[in-house]
Amino acid sequence: MTKRILATTTAIALGLSGMAAAQSTAPTDESLGTEAAQAGDAIVDTGEAAVEGTANAVESGVDATGDAAASAYGAASDTAAQLEGALTDDAVVMSSDGNVVGTIYRTDLDSGRVYIDIDTAMETSLERPGVENAAVRVSSLSLGQQGLMLDMTTQQFAAALETGPIETVNN
Repeated sequence: MTKRILATTTAIALGLSGMAAAQSTAPTDESLGTEAAQAGDAIVDTGEAAVEGTANAVESGVDATGDAAASAYGAASDTAAQLEGALTDDAVVMSSDGNVVGTIYRTDLDSGRVYIDIDTAMETSLERPGVENAAVRVSSLSLGQQGLMLDMTTQQFAAALETGPIETVNN
């Protein structure tokens, strides 16, 4: 940006001195001094205008960045609030491939977990006996068009249930 300003002010100075030379074939010391002062004033005015324009552009950029950040933060906050509002008892939880994996029977936002009563069809398809519930991190859930969605396919969720640790959770 500085190079552009210097080039602009140099061009203006050359143009002004060329105009001064064309107007007077025999300049006097007094007229040269006046013309030089006018050219200097024009250069200073141009430089001040360029600096002001740059300052305004920077200020606009900072304002736009702040507005964009506030907008993104607001959108993320709204999304988190919507997700939290959807984490209710008996809310259906879908896999990422669109199958029902179960329903929420307890939410513990302090620990960041949701407890799911596994769908009967999934329970019976598991080779591991006695798996009826699963604890899932809230961060593993999102709110989609079909409601709450787990970030795993049905097959991935079943594999996690088959190999994951078994805990006893007091209802």
